[in-house]
Amino acid sequence: MRFGRLMASTVLWLSACAATGGDLIVRVSGRIPDVAVDDLQGVACKMDAVSARTGERSAGKVVADEFSVPMMMVVGPEAAPYFFEVACENGARYQSREFLVGGRQTHANGIDVGELQAK
Repeated sequence: MRFGRLMASTVLWLSACAATGGDLIVRVSGRIPDVAVDDLQGVACKMDAVSARTGERSAGKVVADEFSVPMMMVVGPEAAPYFFEVACENGARYQSREFLVGGRQTHANGIDVGELQAK
């Protein structure tokens, strides 16, 4: 009897998480074009995950010309479009294409954004 209640509670909790979304950590890899590692000395570049629907941004990560960083994203219960944007202190800006993140989309292998495009 206790096992049945425990199992029912667990299923209800998992259903609530699936229905409301939550935090998702995903590894994002890629590269910034036309920038050599030496060019980044003294120039910080920060990458944000940006909701294509709302414009809401994640907490950014400092990245180099070739990067592979874990990003914490707050996602909803349904997959939604996001893009990744890099802004450098020298004024250069770059952006990825859109990716569906959240819902039943799995990113166990991370997201490879490839070469970002200058904005």
